[in-house]
Amino acid sequence: MEVRMKSILRELINRFYLREMPALIQRTCRYPVVEGRATILVGIRRCGKTYRCYQYMTELLKNGIPRDRLLYINFEDERLRGFSVDDFQMVLDIYYERFPNNRNELCYFFFDEIQNVPDWEFFVRRAIDSEKIQFSLTGSSSKMIAKNLSTSMRGRSMNVEVLPFSLEEFIRYHHYLDQIPEHICDVEKSKIQYALNQYFQWGGMPEIQKTDEPDRDRALQEQYSLVVSRDVKERYNISNMDAVDAVAQFIFNAVGERLSISGILDHLISRGIRSDWESVKTYVRYLCDAYLFFKVELEDRSLTRQKKNPAKYYAVDIGLVRAMSLNPAGDHGHLLENLVFLHLHRKGYHLTYVITKSGGNEIDFLAYDPVTKEKQLVQICFTMSAPATLERELASFRKAADYLGVSKKIIVTWEEEAVFDGDIQAVPAWKFLLDRC
Repeated sequence: MEVRMKSILRELINRFYLREMPALIQRTCRYPVVEGRATILVGIRRCGKTYRCYQYMTELLKNGIPRDRLLYINFEDERLRGFSVDDFQMVLDIYYERFPNNRNELCYFFFDEIQNVPDWEFFVRRAIDSEKIQFSLTGSSSKMIAKNLSTSMRGRSMNVEVLPFSLEEFIRYHHYLDQIPEHICDVEKSKIQYALNQYFQWGGMPEIQKTDEPDRDRALQEQYSLVVSRDVKERYNISNMDAVDAVAQFIFNAVGERLSISGILDHLISRGIRSDWESVKTYVRYLCDAYLFFKVELEDRSLTRQKKNPAKYYAVDIGLVRAMSLNPAGDHGHLLENLVFLHLHRKGYHLTYVITKSGGNEIDFLAYDPVTKEKQLVQICFTMSAPATLERELASFRKAADYLGVSKKIIVTWEEEAVFDGDIQAVPAWKFLLDRC
């Protein structure tokens, strides 16, 4: 077994040095590098984690780091099934046999889908302490930053979440504009609005951007199947996949709505799918762990009341919502709400939703910046052309802002722009998603 694994590792390492670096779109997501800490990139499969690693490799090469001081291994490779934490020593032995002069140089190791190796964190921690290696690791499960990681790698890691393309990345990828200028003229605005319409249809998953339209939904559905198969079914040994798929389908069709576990269970029972409350709760957690969905809870000073109230869920990509929805056209308001969530989440805000004390009106997001401690209320209203709709949104803001003590209030619309009551700013989606408001 050891001889076979050594042979496979030698082949994979050799191939890395023979392979040309891929052409890349520059991602804007941060890539923290701190001496003595591993950089850990987490996110849904095929969202661009590997390419972000290659982007950093390219930067290192441009800064004069020789190619032989870089090493990349993808632990998703089926030939590495059965690879254990003890086998990492073989990686070190093979690498230093090939490049003995690098033992005293700072080397850069990139391990893709590292969560496939049980107890990987113990090796990484030991190697950080004993070797001159800067680790970059990727994983497709939020368990990468869960309890076991926080204890085993405490003080030894920097974590960053990678999401599908933002609107700005989408614009640059498709060359609508090479850069977003500080001052946007009418021609540039038209290009941005056109790009937003495409982004609203396609979403931001990198791999489908060059896929022809007739095949785009199928490619996204296949990606969903891959994520569920690898990161739910295989990882947790789930047998009742009909229930898991039904839960996912239900959430895709209800993004931005308040959902209770009981309500999801009732839906499954109505479809003749057997399950129970605890199982449904577990399936929802697994789907969130796989980065298909994100959970937003009610804003409440009581954590107990917060946990008891229905949560809202948002998908990692609006293209996946359309591809998996029973109504491909979708609810434009909820789809825009999903985009706004992803933008705020990408910027690092802690997000909750608000129910006003009187009248029970809902504010989509209370966005809290943990760095500046600033809060803002963000409401999504696809169109405010109806006077009753406008008054409803304004009334919700007045009530919520008063008891929460929030001064910054934003209504995100599809294309309308105005200021109400002196401090309620209605901004078009393109401006908000490009931080131009």
